[in-house]
Amino acid sequence: MRIARGLAPPWTASRTRTTEVPQKHRTLRLTAGLAVALLGLTACGDGGSAGGASSSAAGGGEGKEYTVGINQLISHPALDGARTGFQSAFEDAGLTVTFDEQNAQGDQGTATSIASTFAS
Repeated sequence: MRIARGLAPPWTASRTRTTEVPQKHRTLRLTAGLAVALLGLTACGDGGSAGGASSSAAGGGEGKEYTVGINQLISHPALDGARTGFQSAFEDAGLTVTFDEQNAQGDQGTATSIASTFAS
């Protein structure tokens, strides 16, 4: 029996697939978690008009307090580092921000519920 070049025999293909699948799932979960966290952040706002947002971006927002909701799907060192850097950016800008941090612990239904709470 002759095996075509570039194709593995069937008895080795199953071993190869089982070692690659967890890495793909891990990457997919990390990407999904980051997407949910970013969606949760974009759903939050100060409820003001566009004019108010531009004045605070120009540096006229001193003394104003903001509330930012963070919806994190899972705990992961990369996501935790991104959250910490995000919070530090507000502190470096000199803004007074209260963070409402929520973690869904890997449950998509809980993440959706958290996002709905932030949006209302």
